[in-house]
Amino acid sequence: MPISSNWCPSCFKTFNNSADVTRHIKVSRCRENVRDGRHSTPQPSFLRSPSHHDTGNLHKNLEQTDSNEVTGLLDYVMEVDNDLGWAYLNNSEAASNGNHPTPTSHQPANLESCGQAEVESRAAVDYFEGAGKVYGKGEDTFSRLWTSGECASYRRANPYYPFSCFTDFEVGKWLVELGISQSKIDEFFKLKYVQDRPLSFDSSNALRKKVEQLPSPPCWKEAEVEVPGAKTQHPLKLFYRDALECFEYLFGNPVFNGKMEFVPQKVWQGDRAERLYSEMMTGDLVWDVQSKVSPGETLGLVILASDKTHLTNFQGDKECHAVYLTCGNIHKDLRRKATSRSWMLIGQIPIAKFMEDKEVAGMLAARLYHRCMDIILENMKRCSHTPKLIVDPAGDRRLVRTIAAALQADLPEMHTIACTSQRVLPVSTAEQADFGDGKQHKLRKGQSTLKEIDSLLSHTSPRNFIHFQKIAKEKGLNGVQEPFWRDWKFADPSVVLAPDALHQWHKFFADHPLKWAVSLLGKEEYDKRLSALQPRIGYRSFPRGVTKFKQHSLRETRDLECSLVAILQGHPRVELETLKAFRALKDFIYTAQYESQSTGTLKDMDKYIKIFHRHKKALSNAGVRDGMQKRGEFHIPKMELLMHVVQAIRMLGSAPQFSTEQSERAHITECKQPYKLTNHRSYQEQMCRRLDNLLRVHVVSQLVLWEECRKQAGLSSQEADLDPKENTCLTKQMSEKLRQKFLPQPVEDISMNEMAVRGDNSTWLLNFHFDHIHVKFDSVEPRYGAAQFQEELLKYLKDQHHHQPFEGFRMPFNELFIWWSVRVQLKDPQDESSPQPLQRISARPKTALKPACFNFVLVNGASKLGIYGIVGDHFAAQLRMVFVACNKHSKERSEPLAYVHVLIPGDKSVKSIEGERQFCPDAGTEMFRVRRRCLRGGERVGMVVALKDIWRPVELVPRFGKRCPPEWTCDTAVEEAEEFHINPFCDKITYQHVY
Repeated sequence: MPISSNWCPSCFKTFNNSADVTRHIKVSRCRENVRDGRHSTPQPSFLRSPSHHDTGNLHKNLEQTDSNEVTGLLDYVMEVDNDLGWAYLNNSEAASNGNHPTPTSHQPANLESCGQAEVESRAAVDYFEGAGKVYGKGEDTFSRLWTSGECASYRRANPYYPFSCFTDFEVGKWLVELGISQSKIDEFFKLKYVQDRPLSFDSSNALRKKVEQLPSPPCWKEAEVEVPGAKTQHPLKLFYRDALECFEYLFGNPVFNGKMEFVPQKVWQGDRAERLYSEMMTGDLVWDVQSKVSPGETLGLVILASDKTHLTNFQGDKECHAVYLTCGNIHKDLRRKATSRSWMLIGQIPIAKFMEDKEVAGMLAARLYHRCMDIILENMKRCSHTPKLIVDPAGDRRLVRTIAAALQADLPEMHTIACTSQRVLPVSTAEQADFGDGKQHKLRKGQSTLKEIDSLLSHTSPRNFIHFQKIAKEKGLNGVQEPFWRDWKFADPSVVLAPDALHQWHKFFADHPLKWAVSLLGKEEYDKRLSALQPRIGYRSFPRGVTKFKQHSLRETRDLECSLVAILQGHPRVELETLKAFRALKDFIYTAQYESQSTGTLKDMDKYIKIFHRHKKALSNAGVRDGMQKRGEFHIPKMELLMHVVQAIRMLGSAPQFSTEQSERAHITECKQPYKLTNHRSYQEQMCRRLDNLLRVHVVSQLVLWEECRKQAGLSSQEADLDPKENTCLTKQMSEKLRQKFLPQPVEDISMNEMAVRGDNSTWLLNFHFDHIHVKFDSVEPRYGAAQFQEELLKYLKDQHHHQPFEGFRMPFNELFIWWSVRVQLKDPQDESSPQPLQRISARPKTALKPACFNFVLVNGASKLGIYGIVGDHFAAQLRMVFVACNKHSKERSEPLAYVHVLIPGDKSVKSIEGERQFCPDAGTEMFRVRRRCLRGGERVGMVVALKDIWRPVELVPRFGKRCPPEWTCDTAVEEAEEFHINPFCDKITYQHVY
């Protein structure tokens, strides 16, 4: 029976004719659904993309179908205008042809940041028996805030008290978060529009008084501090929050319910051959400490970060020495997101100007730092000796012992914390002469440092500053006599000073390997090669080079890291040993950034650092370490710190979670922005008031939503507190709603999107509107470089029609609809359930405003072409066109297809290994080398493939040779070059696959 096609694809309402369908879509809300590709149910079968088993009968079925039955949506969508769009619903099963990468020693198995039950289902997990016991129910953070304070009784009738209603509070919250001065707020209230709609407050002072009556999170305190024997120009005031109160606030915040860990665990892969390290609870530190405390205790993992930052730009000397705190029990993925508000500013250490000699000013500043930290952490350290009952986000009472789990700092701050001088390493016994020797030195244990300090104090008075500092430097100390961690149980700087990706890896790269590369190639040649790299959407390109930059941002530094090894290849000054040294450093840095580590990947990291030290002599011979002080040596403290990264990961968990990027980002919101709203005099107190007000209005927004959950359940706060079962149920409901509103949401999985094309390991998202419509076959060759396109398309269609002879097969299409860019969503190799952010790939021809840009991809099916594959059965190709072929008469159309230029292994890249021919990477760069596949006349070979058979985007770097051709630019280099290297460092996910 014929299927009526006069229906709306959104609401599926039927109509008499196609004109009524078009009119309905254009005037109703269904228009937006059709344009956005949103449909409530699958489309009729004749609009679906054909699967492999029915492709052969598609054109026959359409020929047998009445032409009136294929009107409706097609008449509307295939309209010839600039608004033309196309909705594609891929209902075919995912293709299963081709091999895909499997985890190796440098590809740790899946271990996501999830709850204990989820981890256990993915790997074998040993939990510490008897840890994390629950001691009944109690008041969580929100319950305590809701029922505390003088205004608690008024909140039962009006949850927004002292504001009159939600609207009143919303305006006040908006003004507080807007970040404008008090005078600007007063001007706002003078507007006639506002005066005609009076609020419960009419000035900035009135607003401030109301905000200060809201429920109070951990409050700010003030203390006067001094360094015994030292004089300053002004009294030193410390503004701080009690660290234990802040920790309790985070530990019991219902927003983090279900996103925390309380029991140490050892996670094993497969048959327990390899151990996995991810969250802090998977490290050895918490397991060792748990074995030393009483059964039933829960370890509260305290993470601190401290750093100085400038408050003024280009003028003045205003600085802020900020101290931040977070809870290590919270999942690392959540902790690292600024919008989760899981970090709290707990102290502003005063910046002192001492009247003593400049020679001892640094020592006095270090003493001041430790004195202030003593005050801030006083109760926290007491809780490390005597555990305290603290309520977790689910309302369960736990006996918590707070331990120093990690300290995040840059190198100068690490010296201050560890009480060491600049000539030694903060975490080991290595001295300056030992830096860069490639040997693993013993840890500088905290107890041995305390013994050295006691020995120093027994011979010299700490108030004899010059003499005390002189003797201290001889012992490798910085002159601090009372480290703040001395009485913090289980605290040891050599263990808890965490590796810092920002300064120890990325800043190290900009300061050293990048300069070595520029020295080897020369500024002009380095800039020329860098400027010839093909632009990729979402990545920074450098069409004018970088050697004239005065400084680099973190994003720019990372993008420069991606191309370093590929740029160096071919230059006459870069020998094979030199390439191996650079490659080893890059391998180490990229592997260290894995979100989940295994014993195999840690062994790889040890191997990479040994390879670098084995070949670093080539760098010295090339002259990159010449100088009076360097003399060809590598006495670099940050390079010596690389020797301790593997040990730190075993103790603390994976390294990316400890990057100081989090504290650097917090400087903006917690220091710089509040400072701008002060009068720049006595600014610390004003900054604290500003931060307190911001936190109050944010907490009230959460509290009100939390109370609404209770009301929806028909229970009051008191009733819920009396019934533990009901309280638990309500807490789960509340936490879910709070997370949806206040926590950053995960990346959306596009696989169910109507415009998605699903492959084995990737999902492609097509734009609703085409970029080029009604394109004839004979016009694609000059513009898209698609030579013999019609023959290749016919060949592809013939391959899909196995039951029909090629001689009797005719081309069913006569025009193309083309996209100039597509987006792809890849899977994380360590957690396939977590989709990655979308990447956009360009296949754009030259236009009047923009040059052509055809990016590169890896395609499945190398064996079908008779070539050796990369990472299984994949081959490299240049994406020239993404299209759907149509028949303008029958409305028949193909599934989304792509036309690509094929690249094959370069000369002498296929070698025999253990009797088997394999595609091998080049020595030194360890990168796969490919070249264009051409016919005898030099014409590039292309082919048509299904879009779903493309695996992933990849960056190809032209093989420059001894010198980059002067005519090459970022727009022309990939078209003029014949050989390329596949760059595995283009992003961290690609590195784990294309190794």
